[in-house]
Amino acid sequence: MKKMIHLQNMTLPIHGMTCAACITRVENTLRELRGVSAVLVDLEANQVCFAYDPMQVEMGDILDAITSLGYSVATQEIRLQVTGMTCISCVAHVEGALQDLPGVIDAAASLQLSEAQVHYIPAVVTIAQMIRTLHAMGYQAGA
Repeated sequence: MKKMIHLQNMTLPIHGMTCAACITRVENTLRELRGVSAVLVDLEANQVCFAYDPMQVEMGDILDAITSLGYSVATQEIRLQVTGMTCISCVAHVEGALQDLPGVIDAAASLQLSEAQVHYIPAVVTIAQMIRTLHAMGYQAGA
């Protein structure tokens, strides 16, 4: 049976690149990651565009590869209030739905606190997108 590949396109802002050697370092490093392809760095725009398979590589691994080279990608954390979670299965659904959003690095929900802490890339995903995703699942959410 043939394995289905679900590539997602991503554009990340990268801070700290200054020259053609930076382009080569970033492109080569990301191409070495399993599940990453079609890497293209735009030095003038300070960004990298690539395709990746989230079943093979996590966004955190991609960010780690970039930061290991001495560059940075702006990230933020937010605590979303989430009501309507009633069990551990709800917690897993909330975390999974948030983590499936391109640009979300990690999400951890707490049943006891009725919240989800989300580490994300604001240039890729918005708080409004996170809230809409949770609303579509039947939860009430807000920042």
